[in-house]
Amino acid sequence: MAKKVIRKEQGGQHVQLHVGDVLEIQLPENGTTGFVWQLAPHAAWQVSRRFQPAGSQPGAAGTACIEMKLLRKLPGTVVKLELRRPWETNEPPAECFEFRLSVNE
Repeated sequence: MAKKVIRKEQGGQHVQLHVGDVLEIQLPENGTTGFVWQLAPHAAWQVSRRFQPAGSQPGAAGTACIEMKLLRKLPGTVVKLELRRPWETNEPPAECFEFRLSVNE
């Protein structure tokens, strides 16, 4: 099992991993504004999420760390994350981040 990390500046890239690997996506976020990065669920991965604050001040911005454990083979597909307020379902996202993912056995 390997772990790969991608950050905002690597958006649009093609990421190729193997079943069982973990992909961690690190994106800037400030949850006190209500905006959080959201990733649509998919049968090919299991998602967990944590927030890493940039400082010790309450309400400070930081980094959203979204881990995708890759569960099965997946041909090239576009993975898209959206920065949005979960309750604003009719509003467009404030920002999008996407990349192409392939998972081999």
